[in-house]
Amino acid sequence: MEHPENVRLRGQELAQGLRASLRQLRQVGLLIAFDFPTRPERDAYVQAMREQRAIVLRTEERTVRWRPNLALSASEAQEALAKNAAAIEACTVEVR
Repeated sequence: MEHPENVRLRGQELAQGLRASLRQLRQVGLLIAFDFPTRPERDAYVQAMREQRAIVLRTEERTVRWRPNLALSASEAQEALAKNAAAIEACTVEVR
């Protein structure tokens, strides 16, 4: 599969999976950002993701960015969504 098609498909897959649990989701291809109500909640989420060996970026006061590899596979996307769900549960943040 060519990278542009993979980016479109994986981006849609990730956005759909993340929309159920995260607020103010913004997405273009595989560039994804979302906000938490407070900085401490954002920081707890980032720490929980890092403990699962997932790299996410802190930006601004309450924002997290995901910037996965352009060659992200479907199974890797599902693994990332599972790690997201576990991180939200682990840090018991309310993000709706």
